Amino acid sequence: MQFNRGFTLIELIVSLSIVSIIVVMTASAMRLGIKSVEKGEFKIESVERLRASVRVIQSQIESFIPVMFRSDGKRFYYFEADENGFFFPSSVSLWGRERGIVLIRYDIVEEEEGRGLSLTIRERNIIDRENERETVLLRELDDISFSFLTVADVNGEGEWVDTIEEAESLPELIAIKIVDGHFNIEIVMTVRVSKSKQIDESSAQGGLDLFE
Repeated sequence: MQFNRGFTLIELIVSLSIVSIIVVMTASAMRLGIKSVEKGEFKIESVERLRASVRVIQSQIESFIPVMFRSDGKRFYYFEADENGFFFPSSVSLWGRERGIVLIRYDIVEEEEGRGLSLTIRERNIIDRENERETVLLRELDDISFSFLTVADVNGEGEWVDTIEEAESLPELIAIKIVDGHFNIEIVMTVRVSKSKQIDESSAQGGLDLFE
């Protein structure tokens, strides 16, 4: 007469250990897969936000309005730049519904808790001094900077600078460098100015104070 032998305690322990290892490996693989998907989605979102922001910047720079003012008998353009950003008038608003000339200021801001740099934009209408709007275009960047190619001198050579004060002439090119964990790019944009659209401060009704 034969009896069916069951599993021994050692065999059960070994079997459970193998199943546990398989479960842990499967769970780890799933977690890695989920993290990879999340990182991929975040990267795609970052790239799309970068593209949208660059399109806005390009549109506003290409729609630059050459407004001028007088000081000590000289005429200067309303264009100022420093290491933290730059200011200029344009006919294109980020909010899309503004009519006329808008005053635009891009600022590079250091974020809290060492989370990198952000690029903000401030706007107001040339006439309406009260309603200023502001938003963040890009966040948590490793580095971002602007540089400007000045008009060529008598020798036909321009110079890349990061500061412009009392602009008697406008830069020919504006370069923006953006460094992040997902990308490292440099974009050069042309400043297109039509003299037929040039505006003197006398026709601007004194509404051209710089951002405070």
